[in-house]
Amino acid sequence: MYRNRAFSDDLTKSIPTEERIPAIEWLAEEMPGGFFIYRADDSTELLFVNRAACEIFGCESV
Repeated sequence: MYRNRAFSDDLTKSIPTEERIPAIEWLAEEMPGGFFIYRADDSTELLFVNRAACEIFGCESV
């Protein structure tokens, strides 16, 4: 486990900041299953939803 974490940390440091978010979005789209991020306050704003979550909940668009 430590080896994987060290590799992951090295990889993250090598990716410029502007490119980290698209890499995270790619990972979220490629993972099996639904994934979403929302703001858990009075606004309950949806911040990110992958396609699988849309399919699970019957949404027509991402």
